[in-house]
Amino acid sequence: MSQTNLTMSNLNFLAWLRKNIFGVLTILLVAIFCYFIVKIYKKPGQMSVLESQAMDMTAMIPPVGAVPVSIASVQKKLIQGSLTYTGTAQAFEDEDIYPRVTGKIVYLKVYPGDRVKKNELIVKLDPQTSEYKANLEEAMYESQAESHNVDIAKNQLKEKEYEYKAALEDEASAQQLLVEAQAGQEYWIPEKQRQKKLYEAEVVSLSEYQLEESYCKAAMAKTLAAQKKFNAAINKRKAAQSAYDSMEHHVNHQYLLAKKAQAKELKAQIYDDYTSIHIKDDAVVTKRLISPGVLVNPGMLILKVAYINKLRIQIEVSEEDSLKIKIGNPVLIKNSASSAKVIKGYVTSIFPAADPNLRTFIVEALIDNVNPDNLTNKHIKTLKDYFFLPGQYVITQIITGESLGLAVPTHSIIYNEGKSMVWQVRSKSNLSALKQYTCLMHPEIILDKPGSCPKCSMQLEAVKSTGPKTAYLVQVKTGLTNPNFTEITSGLNNGDEVITAGFDNLIQGSPVVETEWSNNEPVSLPSPSDVNGSRLSSANNWAFEEIQDDYKIKIFMLPKILKSDNNEIGVIISKLNNEMIPGAKISIDTSMPGMNMSGPRLNGITNIKGEAKMTANLSSGDWQIKLKITLNNHIPLETTLAIEVP
Repeated sequence: MSQTNLTMSNLNFLAWLRKNIFGVLTILLVAIFCYFIVKIYKKPGQMSVLESQAMDMTAMIPPVGAVPVSIASVQKKLIQGSLTYTGTAQAFEDEDIYPRVTGKIVYLKVYPGDRVKKNELIVKLDPQTSEYKANLEEAMYESQAESHNVDIAKNQLKEKEYEYKAALEDEASAQQLLVEAQAGQEYWIPEKQRQKKLYEAEVVSLSEYQLEESYCKAAMAKTLAAQKKFNAAINKRKAAQSAYDSMEHHVNHQYLLAKKAQAKELKAQIYDDYTSIHIKDDAVVTKRLISPGVLVNPGMLILKVAYINKLRIQIEVSEEDSLKIKIGNPVLIKNSASSAKVIKGYVTSIFPAADPNLRTFIVEALIDNVNPDNLTNKHIKTLKDYFFLPGQYVITQIITGESLGLAVPTHSIIYNEGKSMVWQVRSKSNLSALKQYTCLMHPEIILDKPGSCPKCSMQLEAVKSTGPKTAYLVQVKTGLTNPNFTEITSGLNNGDEVITAGFDNLIQGSPVVETEWSNNEPVSLPSPSDVNGSRLSSANNWAFEEIQDDYKIKIFMLPKILKSDNNEIGVIISKLNNEMIPGAKISIDTSMPGMNMSGPRLNGITNIKGEAKMTANLSSGDWQIKLKITLNNHIPLETTLAIEVP
């Protein structure tokens, strides 16, 4: 069934084709005719509708011409490296004023903004009849009484000491008498025994013997009495010593009681002192939370003060810059970019940890904040006495060192993908021995050898000058830097020229002309005579001439009529002695850089007059031509310039 339907469809199509054969052939012939007409008459650089819709407008760049720029020379000079950041002034110390005892505020005369002097009374709690004053007086009297008791005990101790010393002397005297009595006894006892033997032998009489016996008994009685007296002296001495020791203990006890009373007095004094709050150093009142007459308890915040005779200037710097800063580096501080007053401090601290969100480090400088120019009276209360106030933003310049080296203006440095670059100005003289290659899509790529772009793989193009001075983006390495100048450690030589203003829309090889600049704009635009050598235009009658090695090249454009699609490009080659060069092969690549489009390739050979003319038929607009001249026994001559087609 489906095979039958297919056969019927084919028969219907063939029947329709036989019926409309002439219409189909007519449409086909018109399409072929239109294709060849467009192919033949399409102008160079002209886009089809589809091409124009697909064109990347973001690739549009200014046409090549002599751009007015400001130029500076690379010079050797002494550079003081510095880093400029905003910072915040912080008080050297903040203090909350609060009571330590309960009381009613009876004195509070300071307000936010008032200066207070060291040891000045700022808050008074309770009057002179307060319980703290009464407790202090009671403790003072008790301390005095205990001190008096100590004095009495000391006097009593002195008496006991005297008694003890007297007892010692009495004991010594009794001991001496005992010794004397014992000595007499020891004499008379043997003497009595001798007399007894003599009496028994009838040598002495009874009366003589009895007399000796009585002396012996008297000596023994004397010894016994002396012994008793000595024992009594010992007991007396022991009693005196015990009384002395007891009194000494009593004195120590009274002394401890006196110390306790003194501690109680000191405690009462401290509590009484707590009713008067004094400032510990010169400060500024920043906040008052309670008014006079209010009953306050310990810990209730009354005032906030800031000690700002010294200030901490805290600066948040990047991780890379923090490595350049050292303790002791000078810091220049002012309150605005236009301020003429600069305060000098020094880096006193580099915080060892980075902010986890911003990845910045805090660098701190400590400064003396009292302004001697405004401080006419030591007792005045005004914020004008200080350079800065807590919380104020300041502009700081951290000096990182000094170096003698090559330098360029800082604003000529361009940062591209983390690399430092400058637009260098070159002329024919310094390009003769230089051959570099760049990518049209990535002009920051500059290599010394031909090849492919490392970013997009496009074929690199040779960089050549299009006028007396051209601009090239070169990579440099920088050293010390400040807002005015930056040290160049590699990439440039002494005497090289760099562009300091007007490089916003430059591309590799752009011709430039030096002009005076002011306030980020040229004071005056260059005259036609300044840019004649950079392009073919009505200003120079569409003619350009340059010298390479021993050859003189003249390039001109011949508009047959003032129409964009009817023109020629001519080239004349001669030696410096005006000897014409025939047989030179000419090749010209054309393009419209403003639209990122290629044009026709032109070829020619110079005649006996050294001249070659090539039909260009360039459409109206700004064109760029890359000219290559091949000579016998000589490297090819190359140049690039712009053409302004009317």
